[in-house]
Amino acid sequence: MPSIIILAISYILSQFYRSFLAVMTPILKLELAMNATDISLASSAWFIVFGIMQFPIGSWFDRYGPRRTTFLLLLIGGVGGALLFAFAQTSTQVIIAMAFIGMGCAPILMACYFILAKEFPPQRFSMMAALVIAIGNLGNIFSAEPLAALNELMGWRNLMFGLALLSFVVAILILFILPRRAKADRKSEKNIGSVFDILKLKGFWMLLPLATIAYAIPASIRGLWTGPYLADVYGLSSLGIGEITFWMALAMALGNFFYGPIDSFINSRKWIVFGGCLVTALGLLGVIILPQNNLTLMAIFFVAIGFFGVCFPLLVSHAREFYPDYLIGRGVTLVNFFSVGGVGLMQFLSGQIYKLVEPHYSTVGSFQIIFIFYLVLYLIALAIYGFSQDKKPRP
Repeated sequence: MPSIIILAISYILSQFYRSFLAVMTPILKLELAMNATDISLASSAWFIVFGIMQFPIGSWFDRYGPRRTTFLLLLIGGVGGALLFAFAQTSTQVIIAMAFIGMGCAPILMACYFILAKEFPPQRFSMMAALVIAIGNLGNIFSAEPLAALNELMGWRNLMFGLALLSFVVAILILFILPRRAKADRKSEKNIGSVFDILKLKGFWMLLPLATIAYAIPASIRGLWTGPYLADVYGLSSLGIGEITFWMALAMALGNFFYGPIDSFINSRKWIVFGGCLVTALGLLGVIILPQNNLTLMAIFFVAIGFFGVCFPLLVSHAREFYPDYLIGRGVTLVNFFSVGGVGLMQFLSGQIYKLVEPHYSTVGSFQIIFIFYLVLYLIALAIYGFSQDKKPRP
C-alpha cells in the first residue's frame, strides 16, 4: 500500500504537467510570442512522447519491475524537462521541454496500475484504479486557479524551478518506497509474450478507437483549448481562465469517484462507459451550438464534459479482462498508449486545423470547427465500441 500511495501522489504531478499550459497561455504569448498553434504543439509533444514511451515501459515493467523504470524516467525527463522549460527563450525550447516532461511522467500511472493488477483481484481493480486517478486529478485542480495565483506571485520561471525540485523529491521517494520487484508469475519472469499477443486477442480491437478518443476530449479541452478559447472569445485573463478550469478539473476528479464503484451496482462495464461517453458528446454539442454570450452556461458544459468524460479507469478494467496475467505490464501500457497517444494526436491535428481555418473564419467559428472535429471522431469511436463484447464484473 505505501507504493500505491506514493504513486498516487506522483500522479498528481503528472496530471499537473499535462494540463498547466492552459493557464500559462497568456504569459507565454506575451513573453515568448507563442500562439495557439505553438501551445498545441507543446501540449501534444507531452502526450505523444508519453504515449510512445508506453511500449518500452510495458516491457521494462514485466522484466525489471516499476521501481527502477519510474525513478530513472522521472529523474531524467521530469526534472530535466522542467529545468529546460524554466530556461526557455523560444517556443521550440518549450516544445522540447514538454516532450521531456512527457517522458518523465509516462511510467507513473502505469506503475500504479501494474502493482494494482498484481496485488488486487479484477473485481476491485476498477475501483482502485479510479481512486488513484481521482487523487491524481488534484494536479488538474492545482494547475487551474492555484497555478494562476502562484504565477502572478512568483513568476513562471521561478515556478518551473520549483516544479523541477518537486519532481526530484518525488523521484527519490519512488526509489526508496517502491518494491524492487512486483509479484510476478513464471511466465512474466521469463518475459514470454509481447504486445502483439495482446493485439491478436479476439474483440480487443473494438475497444481501441474509444480508448483513443474518450480521454482525448476532456483532456484536450481542459489542458489546451480552454485557455485560448476563453482568452480570445471571452477576453478572460489567466485568473478568469484558472477559475473555470478549476471547476472543470474538480469535475474530472469527482467523475472518477463516480465511475470507480458504479460497476458494483450495475453489472456491466461496457454500458456504463457507453452512457457516460454519450452524455459527454451531448456536452460537447452544447459547446458547439451555444450562443457566445453566456459564459456561465458554457462553463457548465465544460464541467459536464469533465465529469462524464473520465471513464478511462473503467475502460482499462474492461480491457484488463481480455489479456492474461503474465502480460499485465504490456496490456495496461498498450491501452494507455492509445489513450494518451490519442490526446497528443488530437491536440496536434486540432492545432493544425486551427492554423488552417483561423485566417478564413471568425474567432468563434475557428474554435467551433475544432469542437465539431472532436465530436465527429467521438461519435464514430463510440459507435464502434457499441459492438464490443461486454465483460461483466460478476457472473
